[in-house]
Amino acid sequence: MKIILQNKAENSLDNLLLFNCLVSNKSGKSYFNVPTGNNSGSGFISNSNDNNDMQEFEVITLDEKIVDKNISLICIDVEGFEYQVLKGSENLININRPVLILEVNKKYLEKRGQIKFTEFCNYITDLGYVCYSIDKLGVSKVDFNNHKNQANKNWVCIEKHDLTLIKRLNNRLIFNVFNPFIQIN
Repeated sequence: MKIILQNKAENSLDNLLLFNCLVSNKSGKSYFNVPTGNNSGSGFISNSNDNNDMQEFEVITLDEKIVDKNISLICIDVEGFEYQVLKGSENLININRPVLILEVNKKYLEKRGQIKFTEFCNYITDLGYVCYSIDKLGVSKVDFNNHKNQANKNWVCIEKHDLTLIKRLNNRLIFNVFNPFIQIN
């Protein structure tokens, strides 16, 4: 948290809100498996304190914590608990229709998050979003029926009515792959 606070101050990110807690679909307390060594992205929520690497944290929902704010982007990378974060953000999502950036890991969704991959995909579709996989050379629409069980896959989910954003995003990604040192205004 110290590094994030320092980065916020050094870059004058005054509209960046930071909370030292876990985010899910229910408020309360839960344990977090704190990763050791160089595994910063492998922490996850657990219901029990079954090993020494667990720490207890406050759990919030985004709907409870962020009220009367305009939200244009929600980025979620929570090692299989993406569904729970989205469920606890439904009000924000329905009011603001933000772009969603998700790291999707089918195995973690099903094992840790206790949700079937098809149910997760149906949920996002029911929210009114179309999902695109972020690849090295741009974005491509996610085929839920032929999703490869890769370790992690980054998705950008755009409201069905704002699909021109995907074309602009794809063009910028492709341009930056071939011209990484040229800035686009």
